[in-house]
Amino acid sequence: MSRGPQFCTQCGQPVEENARFCTTCGARLTYDHTVVAQASSNEPYPPADWQTQTAPPSTQPSSVPSSSFQPTAPSPGASKRLPTRIIAVIIVAALVIVGAIVWAVVQTTQARKHTEQMTACTTALQTYTQTYNDNESLVSKVNDLLNTKSADSAPQAFAALQSSLDSYNDSVAVPTSFQCLADETTAQLSQTACTLDNERTVLNNAHEQLQSAYTTAKSAYDDTKKQARAERQEAEEQARHKEQEEAARNAKPSSTTTTYRNTSDGYSIAIPDDCSWGVEDAGLMSFTNSDHDVLITVSARTTPQSPKDILHTLQATHAVTYSYLGDDIAVASWNDGNDCVYERTLVHKGTVYTCIFRYPQDESEYGSALVDQVAPTFNYDGRK
Repeated sequence: MSRGPQFCTQCGQPVEENARFCTTCGARLTYDHTVVAQASSNEPYPPADWQTQTAPPSTQPSSVPSSSFQPTAPSPGASKRLPTRIIAVIIVAALVIVGAIVWAVVQTTQARKHTEQMTACTTALQTYTQTYNDNESLVSKVNDLLNTKSADSAPQAFAALQSSLDSYNDSVAVPTSFQCLADETTAQLSQTACTLDNERTVLNNAHEQLQSAYTTAKSAYDDTKKQARAERQEAEEQARHKEQEEAARNAKPSSTTTTYRNTSDGYSIAIPDDCSWGVEDAGLMSFTNSDHDVLITVSARTTPQSPKDILHTLQATHAVTYSYLGDDIAVASWNDGNDCVYERTLVHKGTVYTCIFRYPQDESEYGSALVDQVAPTFNYDGRK
C-alpha cells in the first residue's frame, strides 16, 4: 500500500517514495511514522508535528497557514557527511595540482641541463676549431721541410703540434649522448658534437701527417748529414795524406849530428840531432824519431859467419828486395808488414857489427834519406 507523498523532516521539501536521501538538502531519510507523515492530496504543507489523535471535524475545509508549519528537527541518527562524488572531485583536483607542479620542476631541470650541455659543447667546438686552425700552419711547415729535405726546424714544429694536441686532449671532451626537450635543440646539439668529432679527426690526421713527414724529413736530413760528414772526412783524409806526402818529400834528417861511440866493441855511428837516444842494454843501443816513427838499433856480437853467410840467412828468412855483398859488408832491405827494414852488417876479425833501420812505408821518403845519411857513418874502428 502506497504511503502517498512524503516530505523531508529536515527541510520540508517533497521527496520520492522510498528515497534514502533528500535531493534538496542531502539529509538521510527514515520512514518512522512518527517522523515522516503522509499528507492528504489537498494539503499544501505537511503538519507541523505528527500526532496520533485526529483533528476535530469541520464543516468547511480549512487550509493550514504557512506560518503554522514548523519542520520537525532532524533525528539524531541523520548523517552530515558529503556525498562520494564531491570527495572524488576533490581528490582528482589535488592530483592534477601535484602533477602540474612535478611537470614544471622536470621541465625546468631539463631546460637547465640542456643549457649547460649546449654551452659546454659550443665552447668545446670553439676551442677545438681554434686549435686546429693554429696547427694547420705547422703541417704546412713540415711539408715544406719534407720538400727541402731539411729537418733543422722539424723537431720544434712537431713538439709544438704535440703540445697543442696534448692540451686539447686535456681540456676538451666530446659529449657522447644528449637528452634534450625539443627536437630542434637535440638536432643542434648533435650537429655541434658531430662537427667537434670531425675537427678532432682532422687534427689527429694532421698530427699523424706531421709525425710521418717529420720522420721522413729527419731520415733524409740524417742521410744528407751522414753523406756530407763522410765526404768531409774523406776530403780531410785526402788533404792530410797529401800534406804528409808533401812533408815526407820535403822532410830531411837533421844535418847536425852527434857521434855515438862504443869503445868496448870498437864501433861508432853519427846520429842526427832530431833523434832521441835510448839506454844501452847488453851491447844494444837504440835511437828514435817519434815524428816519423823511425827506430835505429846498433849492436856487436862475436860470430864466425862471413858477410856471405849473413846475406844468405837474411835472404832465406825475408823477402829481400835489395841486397849488396862486399868483402866485409852485407846489406839487405825488405818489407815487414807496413814497415820498411834496412840492415847493414860489417864483419871484422870474428865480430859482426849490425845497424838496423826500421820505419813505416808512408815515411819512406824520410827513412830513405835517413839511411842514406847515417848508414855510411856506421863503421868499426879503423875501417876506411
